[in-house]
Amino acid sequence: MKTFSPTPMRSVLQVTTRPRLGPLGHSSQLPSRLSKRSSQRYARAAQMFPPQPKKVLNLVLRRPAWSSHRSYNNNSYGYYTPESFWVRNKPNIVVGSIIGFCCVTYYYKWTAENLAAKGNHARADLIRRNFVNSGENLREGRWWVMISSSFAHGNLIHLGFSVLPIWGFGRPLVGLLGVPCFMGLCVISAVSSSRAYIYWEDTKETLRKEMFNRRWDKLKDPRVLGIQISKERALAISGSGGANYGGSQGASGIACGLTGACVCIMPWAWTSIFFILPMPLWAGETLLTIATVVGMATGYAPIVGHAGHLGGTAVGIAYYYGIARPWLRRTGRF
Repeated sequence: MKTFSPTPMRSVLQVTTRPRLGPLGHSSQLPSRLSKRSSQRYARAAQMFPPQPKKVLNLVLRRPAWSSHRSYNNNSYGYYTPESFWVRNKPNIVVGSIIGFCCVTYYYKWTAENLAAKGNHARADLIRRNFVNSGENLREGRWWVMISSSFAHGNLIHLGFSVLPIWGFGRPLVGLLGVPCFMGLCVISAVSSSRAYIYWEDTKETLRKEMFNRRWDKLKDPRVLGIQISKERALAISGSGGANYGGSQGASGIACGLTGACVCIMPWAWTSIFFILPMPLWAGETLLTIATVVGMATGYAPIVGHAGHLGGTAVGIAYYYGIARPWLRRTGRF
């Protein structure tokens, strides 16, 4: 039977708590970390050179993770990988798609007018039935014209003045609100501007009927939107009518909705009215609103859909305070 002598307590404590060269004997019994210099003790182990072919192949062929700065600490690769093309260019893609659809619709309308001049009215009738916001189309059940009419334009100048504010104000809103909320703002602005235009046209038509053989010295002056107006004002308002296909077209209602939302988000941002007058955004929006109201009251520039612009601006402001702002505060973005 073999017996073992007990180890002294002092040597055990020295080995377990503070390893030294003396009690352990030779330096080969020490861990490799203790035999290195202080600058090498906590360095990572050196890799094998040359690397194994299998590891090199996995490094080359493995698919990088589509991650961002937020998922940098959680990705499985341990290094930063760039964002995807969609994430990096989301505002340009979304707003550019809207502008591109406007350009395609304008080209189709231009070819329809050329064919109509030669006697082929099929495309012109298609445009009139599906891309013109008019009371006739709504009465016949074509409700989609309230949205599709925003993508059709009368000429290149009209197209340019409509898409320029969409490009300028739309991209910041896409980054701030997100694609679903931004598209909701565009759709609601288009519908509200179309409905405001139709309502104003119906009001003017009612005013024309009331003015027929009217004795202004005997009867009271008519009322428009609850406001009593004079004979001259009624003549000016009722004399302005639709400018294109008997209805309205253009993305200016969407542009006014985006502008109204931007005024609420960044009122002190500087902008230029027609690239000439630099001023804060709230001041420019105030001037445009006053010009719109004056145009509606005087019948000035009947080719411009003043009521649609006013309806788009009002709904853009209401959309921000009713939907966008609570969502931004709930998600911590604003």
